[in-house]
Amino acid sequence: MTFCAIFHYCMSDTHVKFEDAISALSADLRAAARALRVRSDCSKAIIRAQSEKELLDEICRIIADTGGYKMIWIGYTEDEKEKIVRLAAGIGIDPDYMKALRLGWGDDERGQGLTGQAVRTGKPAVARRIPTDPAVAEWRRKDAAERGYASGIVLPLVSAERVIGVMALNSASPDAFDPTESELLAALADDVAFGITALRERQARIAAEKALRSGREILLTLINNIPDTIFYKDSEGRYIFANTAKVNQAKNYSPVDIIGKTVWDLYPEEQARVFAEEDRATLTGERGISVWEEKMTTRDGNIEWRLNTKVPVRGPQGKPAGLITIGRDITEQKRAEELLRLSIRDKETLLLELRHRVKNNLTLVSSLLNLGMNELFDDRSRDVFMSARNRLHSIVALYEHLDRSESLNDVALHVYIKDLAEALY
Repeated sequence: MTFCAIFHYCMSDTHVKFEDAISALSADLRAAARALRVRSDCSKAIIRAQSEKELLDEICRIIADTGGYKMIWIGYTEDEKEKIVRLAAGIGIDPDYMKALRLGWGDDERGQGLTGQAVRTGKPAVARRIPTDPAVAEWRRKDAAERGYASGIVLPLVSAERVIGVMALNSASPDAFDPTESELLAALADDVAFGITALRERQARIAAEKALRSGREILLTLINNIPDTIFYKDSEGRYIFANTAKVNQAKNYSPVDIIGKTVWDLYPEEQARVFAEEDRATLTGERGISVWEEKMTTRDGNIEWRLNTKVPVRGPQGKPAGLITIGRDITEQKRAEELLRLSIRDKETLLLELRHRVKNNLTLVSSLLNLGMNELFDDRSRDVFMSARNRLHSIVALYEHLDRSESLNDVALHVYIKDLAEALY
């Protein structure tokens, strides 16, 4: 063979190898560009998604349409006991088939594949030539041949350092998912995990806000329908909140008139000064929770009595932030107490008069009996008078003993008998 022939042969072989290298590089670049487009489109879907299901369905669609991958599915690792991945979304896969596969991360055969490896390690698991790879389980090689895919990758979805699910992609081309493509898809999986977490946090926040609004409405309904006045003032003494009872108690004031005002705007100066001092003492901690009865004059000149409870509210650093006041109208109770006091006083006056009259009458009768006994000379008549006098003495002694006792429960019987004996004998 001549030199020229040898030269031409070598150049031809180099050219073929060069073209093969260019072709392989082009394929890798196309795969990388495809993965980048997939990630870009998925990022937009993550921003637009309003629900978790909407997000996962759109992610699977983009991966299939833009990426050209087949048999794409996303599953969650929720069943810690069975260690089975639950299918959440997919394209080109039958849910019943997926359920029958029982893919997971347990110790059985179904847990030793790419899915189990990705869940346990928290890293992508790749099989680039499934039909001929002896490391791939026989059932997986058979499944790949039946369904027309030659390579696959399972990407963990990691949130807060915990694998919450997996994203699986398959390709009909062997040797797919080279390191560059796998790295880009792993970044996509991180984006999807972030989107899932963000949606869950948003849904949890929405649920919490809804519960908070519902609780606030229930609390306001309760506060506005109890007869006690409830209001909140800030540390400057301004009314920030007042319930319906407080507004009604203010009478000529509306809620708009009360909010933002102070006691100096709503009450006479002398009364406002008392209220302001009570607030100051509660806020500064001199009294802590304060409970007291208060007499006040309304704008129309009526007298009201209130039982007030003031509770200080502290800020994050323990500084006074405001105070809550709960007031109960005890005007009727005070009137009833005054009527009862007057009634008791009148009854005491009457009882004093009755006691004086009873005692005088008993003494008078006893004296008359003594005088009558002096005019009797037969023993039988004297005995009758003596018995009557002794009975009167016993009544007088009992009456005086009860009168001296502070309580009827503390009457000393032996003292009464002793006094009676001395009076009779």
